[in-house]
Amino acid sequence: MPPVSPHTSKIAALRESLRGRVALLAHQYVLPELARLADAVGDSLELARLAAERPEREILLLGVRFMAESAALLAGENKRVYAPVPAAGCALAEAVRADVLARALEELARRGREIVPVAYANTDVAVKAVVGRRGGAVATSANAVVVVRSFLERGKTVLFLPDENLGRVVAWTLGLREEEVRLWGEAPVEDPRTRLFLWPGACPVHAALEAEDLRRRKKSEPHARFLVHPECPLPAVREADAWGSTRRIQDYVESLPPGTRVYVGTEERMVRRLAEDHPELDVRPLLPRESGVCPYFSALTPERVAEALRAIAEGRGEAYEVRIPPELASDARRAVERMVALTNAATSREWRGAPQKTP
Repeated sequence: MPPVSPHTSKIAALRESLRGRVALLAHQYVLPELARLADAVGDSLELARLAAERPEREILLLGVRFMAESAALLAGENKRVYAPVPAAGCALAEAVRADVLARALEELARRGREIVPVAYANTDVAVKAVVGRRGGAVATSANAVVVVRSFLERGKTVLFLPDENLGRVVAWTLGLREEEVRLWGEAPVEDPRTRLFLWPGACPVHAALEAEDLRRRKKSEPHARFLVHPECPLPAVREADAWGSTRRIQDYVESLPPGTRVYVGTEERMVRRLAEDHPELDVRPLLPRESGVCPYFSALTPERVAEALRAIAEGRGEAYEVRIPPELASDARRAVERMVALTNAATSREWRGAPQKTP
């Protein structure tokens, strides 16, 4: 087990002194030592819901900025949400700008092609607001299949953004034909055969997994299990035994019998925590060593968390607070609410091991 930072004890003491006032919520990708100090650990949607549901009036969210924005969005005006590194970004969130998306959708509407945008949770609040104004919805890796399917079944053409890999996994799961799925900007929007446009973005951590590497490892270790996140390329997802969101990955690992060797294709810090928490299993990283660590989450060090907690305790939390501009809040919240409504109205077929392979 890697050495624990000396700042961890400071965090524990500050957390105890702030109990009942500040909730510490951590994403699955933080360092294991930080995850173990948190009141709860979850994916971005779980953290946003917890921020709204918990009784504490202040939330320190250990995650990148879009996650803190989502938490602030759902928590409402009566709570304050902080982030240890408010500027910590995300490669996916940076792959699409709100003004570019808004202009593209406006131009399409003028040309008579109404396209419903579906934004992955890994987008900033300004993009979510554009999506909300255009009748679209947010989606997570756990419910993207349900959300996209709901719009397609209503006869809508969908623009899924900004993760092309997740979009292709969704299209595969739904059984869409090749001519029905086109990359945004590379195909004529007038083509009536296109039902799903994909924005050309990717998570560099998950995009590094190659199907050939996975096939080779499966052949050499036939008794091992292989589990991946759907931000990985579709060929790799199709080779895996199972795939799903970070919550589904954790649930799957925890369901395995003792002695099982399982390779997990997601961010290295989560894989390390699963391995440490489950010594009865042989949990190993599947992503290439040189690319399996998210550089944005690397900024969330124990020292930065301790500094943020100390500032909050001393009434100096403003520098860490994540605020939602009032002109964006209503539309962005509407996109999230549509996601919840669509998900509640459908039965998710996203996770039962690996989805059935399409011909």
